[in-house]
Amino acid sequence: MTDSTTSPSNSLRGRPRAGRVATTVVSTVLLVVGVAGFAFFGFLAWFGLCGVSGCSGGGFGRSTDPGGTRLMLLLAGACLLVTLLVRAALRRNARSAVLALVTALVGTVVLGAAIGSDWHGCPRSISHATCLEESR
Repeated sequence: MTDSTTSPSNSLRGRPRAGRVATTVVSTVLLVVGVAGFAFFGFLAWFGLCGVSGCSGGGFGRSTDPGGTRLMLLLAGACLLVTLLVRAALRRNARSAVLALVTALVGTVVLGAAIGSDWHGCPRSISHATCLEESR
């Protein structure tokens, strides 16, 4: 006949698993929030790049905001970086921290390229002088 009560050795084995599950859940929630923040600030950067009418200038005319675009891209990268660094700290992994930094940098550069921004926060389709002239 087997005893169904938990022995002290069984209860000690269950604790690390519960800790790993909690860390995994918290890491997953952090990743979802971080990616959502990255996407939100990416959308704001895209919207601030040329305004309501888009980079063609049809409708209300083109309205660039290079400073705002750069700020939103930096906030998007920071949101992703903080999230990944907290995840690396929870897992106590230095390699993950370095990977978080690289991922945030590459993600921000790719996001800027995907929305059509140059390094100055202006649309690539117009010159930098025109962009600064049209900024509001």
